[in-house]
Amino acid sequence: IFFRYMCIHVHIWILLGHFILALIPCALAQNESWWHEVEPVQWPTSKVIVPAMNLKVYKHVGLQRPRWALEHNLSVYVYQNAKRGHPYHVPKSPLGEENAPYLQFIIQHYSNLPEYTIFVHQDASCHNPAWLQWIDCLQPNVSFVSLSPSFVIQRHSEGGIGYKQFWKIFTGKEWNGTQNERAHSFYCCEHWVIHRSLIQRVPRELYVRAFEAVIHNRIAGYVFEYNFHILMGQHVDMKPFNPCKNFRCHDPECSRYLVGTYYTEWAHDRLKPHTRGQWFKKLGVSRSLWVTRVKHECNRPINAGGFCWTQYPPKKVLRKSEDGVADAEQSVAPDIATKDVPNDDVEAKGGAE
Repeated sequence: IFFRYMCIHVHIWILLGHFILALIPCALAQNESWWHEVEPVQWPTSKVIVPAMNLKVYKHVGLQRPRWALEHNLSVYVYQNAKRGHPYHVPKSPLGEENAPYLQFIIQHYSNLPEYTIFVHQDASCHNPAWLQWIDCLQPNVSFVSLSPSFVIQRHSEGGIGYKQFWKIFTGKEWNGTQNERAHSFYCCEHWVIHRSLIQRVPRELYVRAFEAVIHNRIAGYVFEYNFHILMGQHVDMKPFNPCKNFRCHDPECSRYLVGTYYTEWAHDRLKPHTRGQWFKKLGVSRSLWVTRVKHECNRPINAGGFCWTQYPPKKVLRKSEDGVADAEQSVAPDIATKDVPNDDVEAKGGAE
């Protein structure tokens, strides 16, 4: 009786093991479905917003046109990370909620992108209360522009946000550019309007590599925010965009949203003192990174309440240059394996300065 019981017990465990093993390929296939291109979508508008995931703001997933989007002739394409196996699912990233949906949208619609893809945070109005008005005021030939009013200059690249580390993670190659400084400049917070021709200059395989890094590597998700402009062919130490080249700043209705002022901030003020040590330890970032002074250029709308970190008031107002654009030396990023698209295509579309 004992041996019979043991045989039955072992047999049950063997059957259970086979059942579990049979489920593994299905689970893997489900997790890897993100890299397949989906059926072509008939985009109802030329501009499509892809927000970071927040179902408290966006109650539905997929392609939709809420009332506020209709008023600005926009469509919205929403992903979710709460229900695996359900439509429009994006794997959770170890850090940040922006990178995964941005990259998954590009990967899944690479051959059928809308004319303009607009990537914004789930709290876009916090970073720029007039971001919808900025979209309305875009020049018709714009190619790549930020919707963020905050431009960071002289960000030191020690620790987790170095452009050389970013380049290694997302391209698998060593950095061979001309930038030798330990600081670079960029627009904060990943609010971008990008023309499809610019996105498609970068091979789809590179976006796949970037996505894999973002969902498996905490540091990769962190550095992406500060280096996304490099993937789009911009200089490492990029200059602020010329507002009048990308926006109809001479339009009376638009000009009131594009009035710019300059501020400085201390980066470490964004973290509470008692949480800094734990945050550094988890992220593996050099502490010296957050005690470096960071300067911001804020094109703050005159009828709005400032940009996102309003609880940390500016320390000092900087003197504005004559042309309204900060002076900074440009540094060329190394070539990536872009497709055979003429370089002047970006300029033809009104590329960034």
